[in-house]
Amino acid sequence: MVVVVLLLVLLAAVLVPPAVRAQAARRDAFVVSLGRDDESGEAVPRRMRSPKVERRRQILGSLLIAMAGTGLIGLLPMFRTLLIVHLFLVDAFLAYVGVLARMGDRRARRAASATMAERGLAVDEAEPLPAPVPLRERRLRPRPALRPDLEPIAATG
Repeated sequence: MVVVVLLLVLLAAVLVPPAVRAQAARRDAFVVSLGRDDESGEAVPRRMRSPKVERRRQILGSLLIAMAGTGLIGLLPMFRTLLIVHLFLVDAFLAYVGVLARMGDRRARRAASATMAERGLAVDEAEPLPAPVPLRERRLRPRPALRPDLEPIAATG
């Protein structure tokens, strides 16, 4: 049974990449066919992604495929150690998505402040964040009690 599963995984590893490349080539040809003619008479695709975006998509896709592969193969009893690799890949995926989200947020803020500056509007400079407190000092500081501020109860009578 294990041999059959390994042969199927090997067969998929050999056959899937050419099929994916062929599908991508068909998709690119379709996009070019929908493009508008340029002055030179050549078809120009409507929307091409930058190399940075393509590279990010490839990295995310590779991480997803690796996560799925290690997760599924790790379910087999003899490959349980792959579940540890799967957890590392999940961490890497989440960290990469977090980095991309942070980069996108910073880019959007820069674009918004540049747009506001062009229009002559006041750009609010964010106050700098306070310096991080060392862990040792954080532990030694007394913490305020978490008590709600309640009014005294009036005697009813």
